[in-house]
Amino acid sequence: MELVEGEALADRLKKGPLSVRHVVGMSLQIADALDEAHGLGIVHRDLKAANLVLD
Repeated sequence: MELVEGEALADRLKKGPLSVRHVVGMSLQIADALDEAHGLGIVHRDLKAANLVLD
């Protein structure tokens, strides 16, 4: 498994809310990544804030 540097979204949310602009940007990136993965036949079965890493 690849080591990914950054902070888990769950940990970041413990520090307080994110701006709407930041949430929309992240949501678009997550949707694009899932679309790409699904196009390759990869299904992520455990999508949650603890598994999303911010850099």
